[in-house]
Amino acid sequence: MGSYSSSPLWARTLAVFVLLLFSTPSLAEIRSSEIRNDERAIIPFDQFGFTHTGRLELSVSKISLSNSNLDLSIVGFFLCTLDSWLHVFQQLEDGEIRCALQSDLVKTVYTFNSLNGKDSFTTVYNETDSDQYNLVFANCHPQQLKVSMNVRSAMYNLDGKTGIRDYLSAGRTVLPRVYFLFSLVYFSIAVVWIVVLYRKRLTAFRIHYFMLAVVILKGLNLLCEAEDKSYIKRTGSAHGWDVLFYIFSFLKGISLFTLIVLIGTGWSFIKPYLQDKEKKVLMIVIPLQVIANIAQVVVDESGPYGHDWITWKQVFLLVDVVCCCAVLFPIVWSIKNLREAARTDGKAAVNLMKLTLFRHYYVVVICYIYFTRVVVYALETITSYRYSWTSVVAAELATLGFYLFTGYKFKPEAHNPYFVIDDEEEEAAAEALKLEDEFELRSSMASATAPPPVDRPVRVYADGIYDLFHFGHARSLEQAKKSFPNTYLLVGCCSDAVTHKYKGKTVMTEDERYESLRHCKWVDEVIPDAPWVINQEFLDKHRIDYVAHDSLPYADTSGAGNDVYEFVKAVGKFKETKRTEGISTSDVIMRIVKDYNQYVLRNLDRGYSRKDLGVSYVKEKRLRVNRRLKTLQEKVKEQQEKIQIVAKNAGMHPNEWVENADRLVAGFLEMFEEGFHKMGTVIIDQIQERLRGPQSTAFHLESGEGDKDDDKEEYYDDDEDDSDEEYFEEYFGDEDLNPHIIEKDEKKT
Repeated sequence: MGSYSSSPLWARTLAVFVLLLFSTPSLAEIRSSEIRNDERAIIPFDQFGFTHTGRLELSVSKISLSNSNLDLSIVGFFLCTLDSWLHVFQQLEDGEIRCALQSDLVKTVYTFNSLNGKDSFTTVYNETDSDQYNLVFANCHPQQLKVSMNVRSAMYNLDGKTGIRDYLSAGRTVLPRVYFLFSLVYFSIAVVWIVVLYRKRLTAFRIHYFMLAVVILKGLNLLCEAEDKSYIKRTGSAHGWDVLFYIFSFLKGISLFTLIVLIGTGWSFIKPYLQDKEKKVLMIVIPLQVIANIAQVVVDESGPYGHDWITWKQVFLLVDVVCCCAVLFPIVWSIKNLREAARTDGKAAVNLMKLTLFRHYYVVVICYIYFTRVVVYALETITSYRYSWTSVVAAELATLGFYLFTGYKFKPEAHNPYFVIDDEEEEAAAEALKLEDEFELRSSMASATAPPPVDRPVRVYADGIYDLFHFGHARSLEQAKKSFPNTYLLVGCCSDAVTHKYKGKTVMTEDERYESLRHCKWVDEVIPDAPWVINQEFLDKHRIDYVAHDSLPYADTSGAGNDVYEFVKAVGKFKETKRTEGISTSDVIMRIVKDYNQYVLRNLDRGYSRKDLGVSYVKEKRLRVNRRLKTLQEKVKEQQEKIQIVAKNAGMHPNEWVENADRLVAGFLEMFEEGFHKMGTVIIDQIQERLRGPQSTAFHLESGEGDKDDDKEEYYDDDEDDSDEEYFEEYFGDEDLNPHIIEKDEKKT
C-alpha cells in the first residue's frame, strides 16, 4: 500500500466525485447496479435524504476481486454528507489519512475484510442522524485491485407511527401531490383553451391548435411523473410509469421548443410558410432535443456509478443550452423584419404593436430559460435537502407562467385591433420608430427612383393573387397606374397551382381572377400564370420599367432572401403603393365564414337543396332548429322587456294599481251575484213548468197569510196518481218532501 493522498489519479477522482455531489439529485428508487473490472478509487452509487428513522438495505452479490491478498479493510461501502466529504478530501491532501474509510467523518457500512471468503453479503444500516447522505464505494487500491460485483441498494425512511416505508428522499415526499396538482392545472387550461378555440374558431390559426397539443402533452407528462413518484414512494419501483414519463417528456420537450420557434417566426398568424433559414433552425432544434432527451434518460437510469455518467450529464447541459439559444434567433429575425416593415410600408402603428409584442416575447423567453436553467439550479444548491421540493415548485410555476403568457399574448382575436388605429396613434408610432436605432434600415433603397423614359409610356408591373377582387385591390392598382403621367400597367396574377403551394386555397379559380382583372379600368394588360418570385429575366421579357408594390418585405419561396423586391429597390425601379386599411381578401372571407349559417338558411329558403349547398341532413336540421330557438329567445327577451316596463310603471304608481284592482274585484263579485241569481230563477221556473203538466191541475189558495207573505206560494194537487211523487223522488229524493205542497222562498234563494 502506498500513500494515495498525493496521487494525481486520486485527486482527479475526488474532484469528479465532488462535482457529482453538486450535480446529482436525490435519487430514491431501489437501484440495482453492475460493476465489472472497475479499478476506480471512488464509485458513487446513490444520494438520499434521511430522517431520524432512515434505513439502508445493501445487498452485494457475485463479488470478484482481482487480488484478494491486499488489505481489504480499506475496500468497502460508506455513507457521508457533502460537508464531511470536503473535510475528508482535505485530510487526504494533508496526509492525515490514506483512505477515506479511515476517516472518522464517514460512516462505514461494510468493508470487504468481513467477507471471509464469501462472494456476497447483505447488511442493514440504520441511520438516526437526519441529513443528506451519499452511498459510496471506496477502493483504496485503485491501481492494484479490480472489483466486479452486483449491487442492490434500497434507502428509505420509516414513518414514526405506522412504520410504513417511504422510498422518496426527505424533502421530496410531497412531489407526487405537487405534480398531480400541476397536471390538473394544465388540463384545466386545456379545457379553457378548447372553449376559446371553439368560440373564436373563425379566427383561430394552426398555431393555436398546436398550442393546445403542447398544453395537453405537458399535463400528461406531469401526470405520469406524479404516478412515477407515487409508486416509488410506496414500493421503491416505478412499475412502468417511468417509461410513459420519458415518452411524454420527449414529446413535450420537442413540441415546446418547436412552438417557441414557430411563434418566433410568426408562422400561421403572420405568414403561411417558413423561410429556409427558419426551417434550418427547426432542423437543428428537433434533433438536439432528441439527443437531450436520450441523455436525460441515460443520466436518470444509469446512475452516477456509470463510467460515462458525467459525460452524458455534460452532453445534456450543452445540448439544452444550444437549444435555448437557437430558439431565440427566429424571434430576433421577426423583430428585424417588423422594424423594416414599419419604416417602409406606412403602417407604423400596426407594425409597432407587433414589434412590441415580439420584443416582450423575446424578453420573456430569455427570462424563462434563465430562471429554469440557472436560478432553479442555484435554488437546488443552496436550499436544504428538507426543502428540495421548493425548486421543483419554482420551476413548474415559471413554466406555468410562461405558458399563460404565451397563450394570452397570442390568443385568437375575434376583431383585429390593428384596424381601429387613428391618425394620432399612427403619428405617435411613427415618431417612436424614428427615435429607435437598434436595427439598420433599408428604406433609402426604396426611396431612390431611377428616371422614367420620356419617349414612350412607362411600363409599370404589379402582381398578386387578387382573390375576391375588392376595392383594396383596385386602389393599389390605381396608385400604380397614376405613379407616372403616362403609364402602361401590367398586372401579373399567379396561377392556382402556385398560389395553393405557397399561400393556400383560393375562392376564385385562376380564370375567374384573370377575368376580374381585365374588367378593372386601371389595368392595361394581364399577365397570366405570373411567377411567385420575379427576376431580371422576367422584367426583360416584358420590358418592365418599374415594379409597384407595397414596401413590406416578402421572402422568396426558398427562404434564402429577406425581400424578393430587394434587387429592384437597389436599382431604383421600385414604386411603393399604400395598402388600404380595413379591407383584405382574408377579411372578406372572414365575414362570409362568420355569417355562413345565415347564408345557408337564406339559400335554403330560396329553394336551394342541401345537396346544392353541400350541407348534410343533420346540419340542415340543426341550423333550422337553432334559428327557431333564436327566434324564441328574441320573443322571450322582448316579453321580458315589456314585463320590466310594466313592473317599472307599477312601482311608480302603486296606489293607482291598488284602486284598479279593488274596482276589478268589486265588479267581478257584482257580475257573479247577478248571474247566479238569474240562473237560480231559471232553474225554479223550469221545475214549476214541469209540474204544471197536462195531467195535473194546480189550485192557488188565497188566504190572509198569503196576503201578508207575497213570497210564499202553495199549490194543491187532487190527482190520485202518484206520478208527481215519483217525479219528485227521482230529482230530489224522498227525504222531507211533500208531493202536494211546494214552497219557494225567493229571498232565501
